[in-house]
Amino acid sequence: MENWEEIYGYSRKPTYEEAQRDDWEDSDAYDCEWEFMVDYLTELMTMKNPDGYWKATVRGFGWRQLDGETDIFHANEGDKLLAKILPNTDCTFHIYDYGKTGFAIDRKSVV
Repeated sequence: MENWEEIYGYSRKPTYEEAQRDDWEDSDAYDCEWEFMVDYLTELMTMKNPDGYWKATVRGFGWRQLDGETDIFHANEGDKLLAKILPNTDCTFHIYDYGKTGFAIDRKSVV
């Protein structure tokens, strides 16, 4: 919001909602945020489980409220872990620290 003239090209200071909408409509901003999140998740994965072997349990995930469990799989990068767990579609989610060796991923309600 500090550099609104340069970044957004508005003739007036945009509202927070306008700036946020413009950011999320910008695929470069989205890609940058995704890469940051994946890199950070990779760091956490390395600290929690350097060998990179994981197992996932799902309860009530997605619009179909699916439950399930994976076999043990190997993933040493954040995007690989998410690809094994999340559905192969656009979705919104939160990732939480879960104990000493895991993560919890929860679907995010969009209002």
